[in-house]
Amino acid sequence: MESQDIKVDHRPDGTAKAAFSAYAVAIVGIKRTATTFEVQQDATWSQASSDQAAHSEGLKLAKEKWPCGQGWEHRVAVRKLTVGLDLQKGKQG
Repeated sequence: MESQDIKVDHRPDGTAKAAFSAYAVAIVGIKRTATTFEVQQDATWSQASSDQAAHSEGLKLAKEKWPCGQGWEHRVAVRKLTVGLDLQKGKQG
């Protein structure tokens, strides 16, 4: 997993806002037979630097969980999310 920087904006009042981006990754394994099919799904997250890198990580994970050699097909979907946190100035008692 690649690392991404956390951006922090410091405010004059001593508070700060931190933000980072990550990808939500949904993986699906599908195994077909002559008359039925089996579907498995899972989700994870990635701090990859691009949609394609996050997709590649998801596909690698899907292939580990549901091997191609056992008849599994794979689908991967990614969505970029930005997470923001408001950080308050520490209080002393």
